[in-house]
Amino acid sequence: SYHIAAGTEPFLLLCGMILLVIIGNFFVNPLLMYVNIFYVHGGDKAAGATLSGLYGSVLAVAMFISALTVPFLVQILDKKKVLLIGLSLGAGANLLNFFLINPNHPYLQLITAAMLGAGMNCCWLLNGAFMADICDQDELNFGYRREGMFAAAFGFIVKLAFTVISVALGYLIAVAGYEAGAETMTPETITTLRYFLTFFPMACLLIAAVIFKFYPLTRERIHEIQAQLNARQEGAEEPQV
Repeated sequence: SYHIAAGTEPFLLLCGMILLVIIGNFFVNPLLMYVNIFYVHGGDKAAGATLSGLYGSVLAVAMFISALTVPFLVQILDKKKVLLIGLSLGAGANLLNFFLINPNHPYLQLITAAMLGAGMNCCWLLNGAFMADICDQDELNFGYRREGMFAAAFGFIVKLAFTVISVALGYLIAVAGYEAGAETMTPETITTLRYFLTFFPMACLLIAAVIFKFYPLTRERIHEIQAQLNARQEGAEEPQV
C-alpha cells in the first residue's frame, strides 16, 4: 500500500512543499549568526550573538501572534491561498534580508524576522489540515482511512530533510571559506554567505509556492469529497431488508 500513498498527487505536492520550506529555512538559519558577527558587528561575537538571539525572539513572537490570526484567515480564504500568501511573505522577507542586514542599521533585520515568522507559521499550522484533506480523498478513492501511513511517510521526509541539513551545513561554511575558530572573515566569504543567506531560501520558498499552486484540494473540492463520504456512510448504515 505504501506505493499508493506515495503516488497520491496531493500528498506528493505537500511533501515537496514542506521539504523545500525546511531546507530553505533551516539550512541557512545558522548562517545568520556568522553574518551578524563578522559583517554587521565586525567580528564582535557577543554583539553578533545577542542580535541573532533577538532576531530569534522576534521570530517567535511573530509566530505566536500569527497563530492567533491564521485560523481567521483560513475562514475567510481557502487554506491553500493562506499557505501561498505565507510562502510569498517568507520569500519577500528573505529578499529584504540582503538590504536590512546592515552594519549601519543592525536592528532593521528584525523587520524580516517578523515577516518570516508570520509567513512560515502559515505553513507549519496548516500541514495537519492538508493531511486530513488528503486522508479524506484517499478514503474516497480506496474505501478506508490510512492516516498512520501518511503520517509515517510525512514524518520520514521531515526527518530526512533535517538530517541532510545537519550534514551539509558544515560543508557549506567550509566551501564559503570560513575556518573554524577564525576571528575574522574575508570580504569574499562574507559576500558568499550573504548571497546564500538571501537567495537560497528565497528560491526554495518560491519554488515551494509554484509546486503548491498545483495542489488540487481546494475548499470546494473538499466539500465535494466530504459530501460523497457522508453519502457513502449513510448508505452503508441503512438497514438491510
